[in-house]
This record gives sequence, C-alpha cells and structure tokens, in this order.
Amino acid sequence: MKLFGKKVTKQEKTALISQFIAVVLSGIFAVVLTAVSFAWFSFNSSLSHSGMQVGVISEAVDIVIERPTEYESGYSGIVGEGGLKSVLMAEGYSTTAVDSVSSYLLANELVVEEATYEDKRFMVPGAYGSLTFYIRPKAGYANSRVALRMDLGGYADVYEDGEETSTILPVTRESVLNMLHGHVLFFRGRTGETYDSFVYSDQIVNGHFVYDMSQHSTCTEPGKTDLYKITIYWEWPITYYAIHDDLSTESPAVTKKYPVETGVYLEENPSYFYPGSVSPSTDEEKSDFYNDGDQLIGDNVDYFVVRFSVL
Repeated sequence: MKLFGKKVTKQEKTALISQFIAVVLSGIFAVVLTAVSFAWFSFNSSLSHSGMQVGVISEAVDIVIERPTEYESGYSGIVGEGGLKSVLMAEGYSTTAVDSVSSYLLANELVVEEATYEDKRFMVPGAYGSLTFYIRPKAGYANSRVALRMDLGGYADVYEDGEETSTILPVTRESVLNMLHGHVLFFRGRTGETYDSFVYSDQIVNGHFVYDMSQHSTCTEPGKTDLYKITIYWEWPITYYAIHDDLSTESPAVTKKYPVETGVYLEENPSYFYPGSVSPSTDEEKSDFYNDGDQLIGDNVDYFVVRFSVL
C-alpha cells in the first residue's frame, strides 16, 4: 500500500485505519528576536498574545527570510479577514517584511515538500519538509556562535454557541502541545533525494541549538554573500512503526533514516508521543497510543506554528 507516495507495510496499514483524521494544518514558522535570556520562554505552554510581545532586536545578528507562496491561495483559513495571517499580524508579526531590520517579528510559511491531500500540501501524518532562513552578523560578531530556540504551538478554529463563523485562537492545552513536540521531529541535517532514501542527522531536542558561524561559510549566491543559510528539516512520522523500524543503532553501528537520538528522545519523553497518564509497554500498544496522539492533534489543532528565537 502507498500513502502520499510512501510505501506502508501491512502492519502500518492496520495501525492507520483509525488515523485518517480530518486534520488540515497550515505550517507557519515565526522568527522572534529576543534578549539574551530564557525569560521569554517562561510562559506555561501558552502561546498567548502577551507572551509574543516581549521581543527585542538582537545585538548579534539580523534575520533574513525568503517568502514562498505555499498557502497564498486555495487554503481555507490562511488569508483574508480573520485568517491565520491576520491573527499573526494582530500579534505584531509581519507577513511581508523580509528581514529583522524591518520587523523583529517575522512570520513565514513552513514548506511542505510533497502534496498530501487533494494535490495540496497539508500538514498531516506522513508530511515532511523544511524551513530556511538566513542570519547576517552585525559588526563585531563575525564568526560568533548564535543560540537559537525553537518552540512549537498551534491555533484552532473556535466556534461559539450558535455562531457559524469561527475565531482563530491559540491552543493552550498542555497535552496537545506535548504531542506536537513528539509527532513533528526536527533535524539539522538530511541526505537523500526522496522520502524513501532520507537519512536525518543532528536532531533538535529540547528546543534549542547553537549555530557556530566559524564552522560555516557564507552563501555564494549573488546578493547573499554576507549571509549564513540555515535549513531545518522536519517530518511527521506516519506511524510509530515508521520510527521504530528505521532507527539507527550504535552497537552494531547501523545507519538508518532516524538517528540514534530519536530513539532516546522517544523513550525519555513518552508524554510527547503517547497521550494519557499510563505509558504503553508493548510495541502494539505504543502504535495504538501514537495514533491516539495524532487524533488528539487532529481534534484540537488547525494551524501548526514553529517559533524560532535568536537568544
């Protein structure tokens, strides 16, 4: 069986029966420049309006982005009055600026690399893609190390009693936000030209990583020779077995799709993968619980957001 162009085993097919959920998520990533402090992240798993207004200009780097047009048309809830982009704009984000000199809060599309439903690129189990942005060191900060923080969140269409139109509000339920941190995985590296040949490396865990400009070169593209290009790869594994059966090992040393740290991350953070107060013990239970986690996301999240901060 194939789903979204991917081969699915009989075991996975059985696990997927309950997983065809009406989840239509638009990927957005937002770049926030904050002070050298973790205080901004002290909010209690809430992506609130007030929490988003604490950004200040970074002394070390500027952020530069290119704007794709993945969701400019044909995607309900993104553009127009009351759409996600207007909600982000009301929170202070710019959906038009291309660098942090113009706006220190930048919102941009998260690129889904393959059509997942009705020839559109929705954020669903099995989707994968990337996000790219650039950093420009300011005077005195060439070849320095830059700390970046990543937080995941979501928005939902909320209908009041008797109302036919919805209001887009941030998701604050902790168990739902936990599922996003486990079901959508992020990596610094990826090789391979097709989904079946992908090999990921350097997983981003605990939401932060360091970019050392002294270990990288600036772009060679015209007009970008003063910029460092950062590309993050992501995937929403389609089933638990898709992760379990494709984990790399250290002893014996076998390289597969997901690095060793993915397995460690899964074992150390069961609340990110399996909903409920009781952790599953067998692979069959883990598969069922993982599907329940997808369902929990699908029932509560309509728009997926990744927020990057330069610390």
